[in-house]
Amino acid sequence: MVNTYILARREGFILGIGVLWPYLGRGLDLGIHNKIIGLLFLSIAALVNIMRGSLDKTNSKKLMVLFILFIIILLYSSQNQIYSIFSPGYGNYVEVKLSYFVYSVFLPTILVAFALSNQNKKSYIYGIFDGFLLISIIGVIFVYQYREYVIFSTWRSSKEFVEMEEFSIISMSLIFTFTLMGLILPKKRNWFINSIRYLYIFLLIFLILILGQRAHAMMLFVLMCFFIYRRAGMLSVFLSFFVLSVILLYVLTIIDVSEIYDQRLFLYWSQVLEGEATNSRKILYDFAFEGIANNPFGGGLASFAVDFPGNNVYPHNDIVEAFYELGLLGGVVMTYIVFSIVYTSVKVMRPFKNFMWNTEIVLFSFLGLFMVGHDLKAGSLDAMGLMLFMWFFVPVAIKAFETKASETSHSVEAI
Repeated sequence: MVNTYILARREGFILGIGVLWPYLGRGLDLGIHNKIIGLLFLSIAALVNIMRGSLDKTNSKKLMVLFILFIIILLYSSQNQIYSIFSPGYGNYVEVKLSYFVYSVFLPTILVAFALSNQNKKSYIYGIFDGFLLISIIGVIFVYQYREYVIFSTWRSSKEFVEMEEFSIISMSLIFTFTLMGLILPKKRNWFINSIRYLYIFLLIFLILILGQRAHAMMLFVLMCFFIYRRAGMLSVFLSFFVLSVILLYVLTIIDVSEIYDQRLFLYWSQVLEGEATNSRKILYDFAFEGIANNPFGGGLASFAVDFPGNNVYPHNDIVEAFYELGLLGGVVMTYIVFSIVYTSVKVMRPFKNFMWNTEIVLFSFLGLFMVGHDLKAGSLDAMGLMLFMWFFVPVAIKAFETKASETSHSVEAI
């Protein structure tokens, strides 16, 4: 008979696969859209948990907020956009945006809410990261397959690479970042398993940096600072791998294989220090703020893509996009969701002493705050599935790893 630890880990594994599978994109073609495959895994995880009991109160409240947002989006959608729900596929962004939201955000989040309801086992959380690990291995294979576009400086400007639409740099970076969080969770392993683990940690750090996604590189830097402050056991490993990865990037730059790092990654550090990290979004924000001021009731779903006189189809900020397209009510609901994730992630940092010595909880909080920062810098309403996943995941993970005997422990129930 399978014991409860293995059973919970298997269930978490199924959920983890379902969460990240859609981010593999078209690179993995099994004859079924990867979003549908992800929904199938999420459905299994949700149904298994539903058979045990009802939805808990916290997740019920969150789903109510999600349904309110969905109703607002429907009210601001055109007839063609509503029709697109029943014929999902690729097409004009304006017409399929609602379809993207339903299949990439709304339905997955509902299933995640049911799957994570009343889950408080560490083994279940470990199982989720096991699922992430499997997806990341597929992602590593993709990076190798498209290495000539990823490593060489011309990959971003290559028309052939852009038209393939089979490999998403952002999606791969997210997959690797989520997997990395699970790998650096403190666990007891034998020397052989740890050796493989450390090699894979180095590989993921290097790939995250070489993909050139600045927010993910910043996340690594913040984690490195945390381990330095804590003087944790992973410090020597993590710090060494981070420094070695940066050195390798500089070597690639020097031999003129990856000059993009001078233009994109390394330049970003100076922009952050000078307080100019959001300069690349200034035109988008200025246009959006002007539109919000002129029409506070919103212009309709995907109206930014129609109105903006450029190639950008969204303002790269979930809250700004919600206010622009869904009006004041939609913007307020979106702001509440973001604030709820931040509040849940930050609340466990008190008292400061307890926060700094609970590595697992710190990692979960970092991951929640990272996804909020990511979506406020590069997110859109139809692609905020991972941020909403963290809305449900962070409090569950924190509760599973929270030391109940601690006199200073705090409730992490989301507002």
